[in-house]
Amino acid sequence: MKQIVIWGFILALGIVLGARIVSRFVDSTPELVRVLDIAMFTLLGILWLGFAWANNHKIIKLLLFFGGCYWILYYWISFPDFLRGLLLVLVFLPLVLIKIKPGRFS
Repeated sequence: MKQIVIWGFILALGIVLGARIVSRFVDSTPELVRVLDIAMFTLLGILWLGFAWANNHKIIKLLLFFGGCYWILYYWISFPDFLRGLLLVLVFLPLVLIKIKPGRFS
């Protein structure tokens, strides 16, 4: 069930990302581009929360949860550049940890 949910969000994210790419080449309004960006980052955040839900390691689950919240709030809160960079490191840190030691964190 978890895999179906995650693949569903990956598919939705791909559709929104494709629409965003097409909107760059077609004469589109800034409002449409902003709505597509908000949809894209919200879906990315929900996908990250899905990864947190599917993971069993507590620290990685917490980092993925905060990463999902970051992606959802990306367009809603204006973070300073330093804090945005620090949060991006925290967002991708769980993926690096999972890649380095897959048996330990699964």
